[in-house]
Amino acid sequence: MKKIVLIALGALVIAGLLSIPLDLQVKQATAQVGSPVVETTAGTNRATKITRGVGVTAIHIEWTSTAGGAYTATLDNLSGTVSRVCFAPVAAASPTASYDVVVNDLAGVDVLEGEGANQSATAAADSVPLIAEVISSATTHNSVVTAGRLTLSITNAGASKQGEFTIYVTN
Repeated sequence: MKKIVLIALGALVIAGLLSIPLDLQVKQATAQVGSPVVETTAGTNRATKITRGVGVTAIHIEWTSTAGGAYTATLDNLSGTVSRVCFAPVAAASPTASYDVVVNDLAGVDVLEGEGANQSATAAADSVPLIAEVISSATTHNSVVTAGRLTLSITNAGASKQGEFTIYVTN
């Protein structure tokens, strides 16, 4: 029944016999329930870009650390498998060598599985975080799955240093 009603309404809109206000159409097209949200709590965002493609969401953050060398942000509504993370220093104000990046889920578990430790001050890097699981003395590696809020924490970067972080989540 709902399908028939929607088809009938769609036909009326196409025929010009029923109109939907343009502002309502735009709001409906741009509002995405459950879209990722980034909120900085320590440090500064120079830019944040959220890209959604077929089956993948990428969040790219250009960050500047505090005077204490830290940057913290929450990433809300991000669900799926963490398929890749990228770290890059910005040459003009590169972070201190061996700075650390942790992305914790709501339980406080690092979804990067330690792959964000000791990042380079000069070279970009990327990683595919995997969980090592031992079953009957055999080790397997599984992808990291997340749902909801993640907290990005960068430490030991030096005062007012800059870098870039990108996380790719497939869903």
